[in-house]
Amino acid sequence: MNINGVGPQNAHANQIIKNQSANTAVEDDEPDDLNAMPAVEAPEEETDNGSGVINNLLNGHYKSVPAMRLYLNHYEKIAAANSEQTDPIVAEGIDNIQGLAGDIQGFIDGQESSSDPEPAGMAQTLEAEESPDIIGLFNAVVEQAGQDFINSTNPQTDSLVTDLQNAFDALVAGLTPPEPAVTNEPIVPEELVVPEEPLVPEEPVAPEEPVVPEEPVAPEEPVVPEEPVVPEEPAEPALIVQEEPPAPTPAEQFDEFIAGLTASFNGFLDALQENLANANTVSLPAAESFTKPANNGSSYEKFLEMYNQLPGVPTAPAPTVPAPPPAVEQSGLA
Repeated sequence: MNINGVGPQNAHANQIIKNQSANTAVEDDEPDDLNAMPAVEAPEEETDNGSGVINNLLNGHYKSVPAMRLYLNHYEKIAAANSEQTDPIVAEGIDNIQGLAGDIQGFIDGQESSSDPEPAGMAQTLEAEESPDIIGLFNAVVEQAGQDFINSTNPQTDSLVTDLQNAFDALVAGLTPPEPAVTNEPIVPEELVVPEEPLVPEEPVAPEEPVVPEEPVAPEEPVVPEEPVVPEEPAEPALIVQEEPPAPTPAEQFDEFIAGLTASFNGFLDALQENLANANTVSLPAAESFTKPANNGSSYEKFLEMYNQLPGVPTAPAPTVPAPPPAVEQSGLA
């Protein structure tokens, strides 16, 4: 995968930070809020590019207005650090998914080199004149999904997974051969054959019974001794010839290949989600986590408004309105 740039485009965040810097003079006139902020650690920020301040911020050393102010000042550094963690993961996942195109081409080449004179299944689908470049379109959509994630000011893993899944579903649909057209031809009934009437046979003439002469009395035959019974030899067992299973049809080969292709895609997609979930990234806290100062200064409201405009700040859930209690019927007095 070709990565055009590292880190999200933070033009919107830059404008927010510029607005915050323009209001610094106004905020400095309100010591009631800003006095709670620890002293600026200029030496540490100069030596380690602000990583010490960011670490203290993430460890909860700053609260309320000072914390929001530091998130605004160091938003670009936090976003760049997140991109350094996620961009290589996304690039590797996109490369793995695009590698499925080689498996598809290998299967197509195998179909074309078979003994059948005409290509079948997927190969026939891709050779149709009206067929678009299905594999090339799949790779282009997958590439764009990865670029959108990398260049986003607020990249979302769920959106990336949805885009990749939709691209794969479209790929499988494009590779699937169309169903054969069903022609509704009328059924012509067969002509009825009328059977001929059977012939009635004539009654046969009974012949006269012949005269049977009496049989002479035969002399008794001498008794012959029985021969001993010789046991039969056991028959040799018949040889069992195992027949080879029939060769799979083109439709069965296609179904088996698509099943393996889907398993490979799901494995790459699961690994991408798991690696992004385990990446060492920083998430911006919700605005509700910053407590309002007791003196109710105006700095809190100003910084809170600017903080909520940063990409990636979680939105506050809608307040739940409790259901009114059921009305109790009052029984009248007798």
